[in-house]
Amino acid sequence: YKNIHTFTAASCGATPTVASVVNAGKGSPKGIELEMQVRPIRNLDVSAFYNHTLGRYDSFVLPAVNGCAFAAPSGLLTGQNFGNLIKDTAGATVTYKIPLKNAGENLSITGNVYYRGPREGNSLSSFASPLPSYALLNGRIDYVSVGGSNFDAGVYVKNITNKLYPVERNNSLSQGGYDIYYYGDPRTFGIDLKYHF
Repeated sequence: YKNIHTFTAASCGATPTVASVVNAGKGSPKGIELEMQVRPIRNLDVSAFYNHTLGRYDSFVLPAVNGCAFAAPSGLLTGQNFGNLIKDTAGATVTYKIPLKNAGENLSITGNVYYRGPREGNSLSSFASPLPSYALLNGRIDYVSVGGSNFDAGVYVKNITNKLYPVERNNSLSQGGYDIYYYGDPRTFGIDLKYHF
């Protein structure tokens, strides 16, 4: 990549500190993605994925703007990672279907786990601030073709363990005096009703 957009802060003359997006760097992303899906026995489906992503700045040079000072000095991030990358993500889903009386009628039970590894961030902080890892458990039960009809009904629970987890962070203590965390949804229940035309 060339001319990578980078979020930083700048002060220009009498203008107070403002958020700025600049073309600052060159970098080399690398990664691998793996997916699999198997049916070891009839009515049982298992799928999983794993992603590993790396990316570092080969060079990082903030542009020179007369009368303006950036929060980060030129060259600060050379050799550091992109900051907003999650190196490792993974997940697995298991679904088991119990056939019922009518054709196409079944009870489908699904469990899912999702893992997001830690984000290292870099020296620029702000939206390139470190974040911890987290794992979420989700589940659902679907009654497909209720009584042999065109109706499906399902119930689900997301974040079964009611885990408190940050999905984004803006650490700007040195620029604006704040460190903001954005959190994911708590345990959530729901009902799905479908009609097939």
